[in-house]
Amino acid sequence: NSDECLMTRMQEMSLDYHFTVEQEVGSSTYAFFGFN
Repeated sequence: NSDECLMTRMQEMSLDYHFTVEQEVGSSTYAFFGFN
């Protein structure tokens, strides 16, 4: 679906970045609980 519209592509990139940063910060601080 991200290939059909520029807006969905931007949202996908934003979410990918958000979850990547969240995983890196969580693992580096040994956090056992997710942030929602």
